[in-house]
Amino acid sequence: MPVDVFSESAQNQTAGIGGAFFTPTPGTTLASVAGLANILAGLLLVAAFLFFFGGLATWALRLGMVGRDDGVKYMRWGVTMLFMLAAGLALINFIQFHTQIVLGLIAGAFVVLIAWIAVTFKSEGDDEAKDH
Repeated sequence: MPVDVFSESAQNQTAGIGGAFFTPTPGTTLASVAGLANILAGLLLVAAFLFFFGGLATWALRLGMVGRDDGVKYMRWGVTMLFMLAAGLALINFIQFHTQIVLGLIAGAFVVLIAWIAVTFKSEGDDEAKDH
């Protein structure tokens, strides 16, 4: 079924990938950014595996040598990166599938930040008034 691009409802929409029409909302934008973070996480996953297996190779090939501890350090960095990526991917997954909750948390954090700034400036103003 062809889409009427000249209708009033189509003029309020934005063309997406492949010419599909959708109405952008903060939730879809946040999910799109989280999708890009998935690509970055995949690249970091490759780096983590390279660190770990590079450290394993260094540890194995330098048997009885002084630089063997470097291999253990690389393996530790690789495992640390893998755990951080697992936590990051869980966060990205939560953002993609629960965008309304995430937007509410961001809005709440913003309100708390504004309130904290207002209280801080108010208390500084009271301290200056007492000094004079």
